[in-house]
Amino acid sequence: MEKLIAAINKLLDLFRKRFPEVLGTLDYCAGVNGTETLTTGKRVLGITAHATTAGSMTINGGDSIAIPANSGVSFTPQGNLVDPTVIFTGTDSYIIEFVS
Repeated sequence: MEKLIAAINKLLDLFRKRFPEVLGTLDYCAGVNGTETLTTGKRVLGITAHATTAGSMTINGGDSIAIPANSGVSFTPQGNLVDPTVIFTGTDSYIIEFVS
């Protein structure tokens, strides 16, 4: 029985390392444009922004994500995006949903 429990614990450790933590306290931040810097272990679930005139968003200094005029963009990370800095330029609204 002890060997079975040890094997199950090893398997659980593997899952914890391979899959993002989805539990936690749900929260969000929102605004018009500018820079949002999340801290203290906040993991992003989604980012959405809208621009009446053409705008963009940049995540952690990466490539600029264009937001065409009169449209919005939604970004759902496929991996762990923890404590990012997101810069919104030319947007008229945004929301970042996260757990902590």
